[in-house]
Amino acid sequence: DVIEIQLPFGHQWRDHLTPQVQNILELQTPAGYAWKASNACVWRFVAKGPGTATLGFENRALCKPGQLCPQYVMYVPFTIKVQ
Repeated sequence: DVIEIQLPFGHQWRDHLTPQVQNILELQTPAGYAWKASNACVWRFVAKGPGTATLGFENRALCKPGQLCPQYVMYVPFTIKVQ
């Protein structure tokens, strides 16, 4: 099975994957690629074995050089259960 996470354009996204995730899900490459058809950054995983994995993504503002930028960090978790 393939699990696909799509996160909206307009933010800087970074994944925070714990080592435990690797036993349950395998990250496909390229990771975090831009998919213009849905205006999203995409991560794909393949289920490797049973268990529960938490996928975490960090969201920050996209800032242009020389301009004021909002200072925020948002954490977006997903819990995936593979049977």
